[in-house]
Amino acid sequence: MSRYDWMDQALCAQTDPEIFFDGRYNFAEKLCTACPVRQACEAQADLCERGLDQKYRHGLWAGKTPRGRAGTDTAGFYDARDDHIRQLGAAGWDAIAIAEETNCSTRTVWRVLADQRDSFSEAA
Repeated sequence: MSRYDWMDQALCAQTDPEIFFDGRYNFAEKLCTACPVRQACEAQADLCERGLDQKYRHGLWAGKTPRGRAGTDTAGFYDARDDHIRQLGAAGWDAIAIAEETNCSTRTVWRVLADQRDSFSEAA
């Protein structure tokens, strides 16, 4: 299973992609509102656009315009994802399974788990 499998269920994959980039977005926003994978889409947009200024963001993702996404606080998303990674690691999951479950890379999993390991050694 790929971390991009959710894209097959996206309503935008079943329509003309131009409506998500024409700047008017009316029909596209309606599609996004009804989309069953909107959360995964928003997470992917956050991942792809992390640290980018608004002028470098394009198109409608998860029903949000470039301006709307530029103002989104992604810190909460990453904190929750990292907590989930730590929980799965503590439960004995391997890095590949954790990466697939949390829609991130194994490198991210190792970084988060290394941070946890470091915090334990500092407490000792």
